[in-house]
Amino acid sequence: MLKEDNQYIKLVYENLTVENKDKFELIYESIIDLRNRYFSYPVDRRRYWDHGIFYEGISSMKFKTDLQSVKSLNTNKESITDDHIFSPQKYSNYAFTNILNWSLEQFIDIFSPLCLTSQVTKKENRQCQALELKCIKENNFIINKHKVLNIEFRKHYDKYLGLPDELTDCVSHLPNTYDYSIDKL
Repeated sequence: MLKEDNQYIKLVYENLTVENKDKFELIYESIIDLRNRYFSYPVDRRRYWDHGIFYEGISSMKFKTDLQSVKSLNTNKESITDDHIFSPQKYSNYAFTNILNWSLEQFIDIFSPLCLTSQVTKKENRQCQALELKCIKENNFIINKHKVLNIEFRKHYDKYLGLPDELTDCVSHLPNTYDYSIDKL
């Protein structure tokens, strides 16, 4: 995978339990089974597949980091939620396009960082979702949505505007475009 000394990659591997590996296997097999139908749908109708197959599978696994938004530190528990840091659904097309090139183990290595979560307020989470939808419509790919929204994080005594670089390194191997072209098939 990536740098083995990266604390977030270590966290990913610690969370790869038998149950989570089984979930990855189910996602992997589902994508292979549904791949041809996925590409028969127009791009604007693929959101069902992006959300229903890939995102729902990945979001069922939450690998909690110790990152918390500063606003969530002073908020009641009912107003806090776990947020998938990298918006897994935006990588769905990449998974459907390239699935036949990967073994299950490679698939797990590539996509397991998408299970990393941070704690944010529900309001911040809605802002992140709105930004993602806007970015998809405008084909404007953003990895560090939290920085764009000026969401500050705290980890122990460290403070970050957006995500720490070590965390964004976890997805540096993934494409940074909403490439919905199927001419590569």
